[in-house]
Amino acid sequence: MFKNPFLLFLGTAMVLRIFSFFPSVINHDESTYIVIADGLLRGQTYWVDSVDTKPIGIFLLYALLLKIGGGSIFLLRFFTTIWISGTAYFLYRAKRALGADKGASRASGVMYVFLCSMFTFYGVSPNTELYYAIFNALALWLILAYPQKGWSMLLAGCGLGAGFMIKYTVAFDALALGLIVGLPYLKPGAKYGLLLRQWVLLVTGFLVLPLSAFLTYRAWGLGDVFLHYTFGIGSAYPASLSLGSRAMFLLDFLLRFFPIAFCFGWGLVKKSQSWLIASIWAVSVLVAINVQGKPFGHYFIQMMLPFAFLAGDFFAADAPRPAWTKWLFSFRNAAIALTVLGILNLFLQKKDYLDKPDHARETAHYLQPLLLPDDRIYMGNYHQIVYHLLKQESPTPYVHRSLIWEKRHRQVLQIGLSRELARIQKVNPRFVVFQPELPDEPALQAFMYRYRVIKKIRDKAVVYERRPW
Repeated sequence: MFKNPFLLFLGTAMVLRIFSFFPSVINHDESTYIVIADGLLRGQTYWVDSVDTKPIGIFLLYALLLKIGGGSIFLLRFFTTIWISGTAYFLYRAKRALGADKGASRASGVMYVFLCSMFTFYGVSPNTELYYAIFNALALWLILAYPQKGWSMLLAGCGLGAGFMIKYTVAFDALALGLIVGLPYLKPGAKYGLLLRQWVLLVTGFLVLPLSAFLTYRAWGLGDVFLHYTFGIGSAYPASLSLGSRAMFLLDFLLRFFPIAFCFGWGLVKKSQSWLIASIWAVSVLVAINVQGKPFGHYFIQMMLPFAFLAGDFFAADAPRPAWTKWLFSFRNAAIALTVLGILNLFLQKKDYLDKPDHARETAHYLQPLLLPDDRIYMGNYHQIVYHLLKQESPTPYVHRSLIWEKRHRQVLQIGLSRELARIQKVNPRFVVFQPELPDEPALQAFMYRYRVIKKIRDKAVVYERRPW
């Protein structure tokens, strides 16, 4: 296994992430991807029958994985682990293409796996950043391995375009990689016409999938809808972090992953082999993280590729490492350190994912025998994954609970709460589920008048049934 880098990365990821395969919910974003993907498999149209603020790519990808895995959440998490291992493998190949030795290249791949497999909201919970990262790593490998080939630029651009269709912030990765393409042309006598050709091919490849998606929506008469959700919605969310909060957000990331941050900083100071590429990429990604304006840990998954790419240089055979770090390079000491870290990680994840009650699944198990064939449910501000567990459709296109129940989303998406509750009422759900404390909204009080409490589940959920009159 240690001779095959992909198997090394896969084995490491499996050990670090295995307990995360079991719970029905780790975060609400993943649940949203699953429920909307279920709808796509039923023939629904995204941004018409279901609405979210993300591009269509993540939902198409989840629809494919659900189809392959038969709807199993366990298998979805397993597929995510394979996906992460593939990302680490392309990062390894990119390092090798740059001329790094096997030790540094494998270290970069293993570091990436560790970075996104240690903390719940920094990669253990599947999110868009984990899925588009593989396209960024693939593009970097193609650019470094085949710098003079037109087909490699075209394919790299296509990969970045695929990532863009999963999350729009990939545009910042694309910008960074475009600048990296130009690094060899900084030498005197460089053929700038060739560079221009490479950039044109990169941009052309990048535009293939976004343009294809736009033209498809336009053919359906939904071109304006595509443009609205692609360019209008994202810019409507105001940035809400102060400069101090942004600095603390970055500091939290650096301290959370301090050993790898140390290796990254060492690479910058020593100007190791990968420092310029990683610096350009990291700065661009830092801008991408900050323009989103929220302190969500999963945003930093985007930083993990350039971070691990440079940090791996610390483990190169000829690296001028500090003398006090020599103990790490004994196989015995390194194995002990990684084993202790792995066991600690498994212990903490067991507490988070196995030992805690899965009340969303309990809610589904309670409702399952009560449901008649034509009964509908509404999950209110509770876990939307219950729709998937019970093979139900959401009665509202706004699947993610926050879109209806947080005012900032309602304002941006122009959702009228009374109007949306009236739409749900027309579906006439027999059961609705809310968290114990109902949102303080007059429209909801009028809606809930028709329902009575029939079950409380672990002080986490309240199940209501429609009154018989």
